[in-house]
Amino acid sequence: MFKALVSKHEEDKSLLEEDSSVSGSLTPPSPLSDAEEKGNEIRLRRTDNEMPIPLVSSSSSSESKKVHFTSAEALTAHAISTDLSKHPSLDPKSQDEIITKYRELDKKLEAEGLYQCPYSSYAIDVLRYTILFTLFWKFLHNSHYALSGLFLGLFWHQLVFTAHDAGHMGMTHSFQIDTCIGIFIADFLGGLSLGWWKRNHNVHHIVTNSPEHDPDIEHMPFFAISHRFFSSLYSSYYDREMKFDAASQFFSGISSASIIPFFCSEDSICTY
Repeated sequence: MFKALVSKHEEDKSLLEEDSSVSGSLTPPSPLSDAEEKGNEIRLRRTDNEMPIPLVSSSSSSESKKVHFTSAEALTAHAISTDLSKHPSLDPKSQDEIITKYRELDKKLEAEGLYQCPYSSYAIDVLRYTILFTLFWKFLHNSHYALSGLFLGLFWHQLVFTAHDAGHMGMTHSFQIDTCIGIFIADFLGGLSLGWWKRNHNVHHIVTNSPEHDPDIEHMPFFAISHRFFSSLYSSYYDREMKFDAASQFFSGISSASIIPFFCSEDSICTY
């Protein structure tokens, strides 16, 4: 696997050398319009000073972990470099052009009525919820507890979609009305605080997938979503250090096998 990665690194470097011979005649890309076209081309590029992916030279577990960590750091550095090359500049002029284009797109979507909620679809959802709840209630009264629990779990699981829309004010677009709908579904029927979910999930949308700030990817000690969690990051959301201790090393080491059972268990306990 490592030989293949190194071979790919050398091949990509040769592609960069070929491309550099003609890059001088290219004009700089305009914001948004050219970014996607050049995305695939830029992903193949490597700079000469970029850290190469190291080879495994020892069978010891400590050296192996160090190699994997260094490789992850190199891949992260390359991803950052790619993003900076692919996306528009942060200078005010480029950002103003992007803002203008997004505002034009927003007006176009609103004019075409794409922000209007299709309430007929929710009628179908309510019918599905009613069937699942009726089956849960019937099997419960007939003492078929396993089947009753199954349909109750399905009922809770399906409610998530409507609660999510209400939490995002995507149904009536009224804060008060959608919040009341979400509270009824999440708190009363599902047993979970909508206010807690909105506080958590809104932060996720503001700082998406940022290891230090996004609570939706901070699952230590059970899962290390990014290699940066190996450095015992400080969470600004939970206001504490997420220590990468012995328990974290153990659980993250078996995460590929434990993730599905873990989230199935969490779903049955927390409803979603």
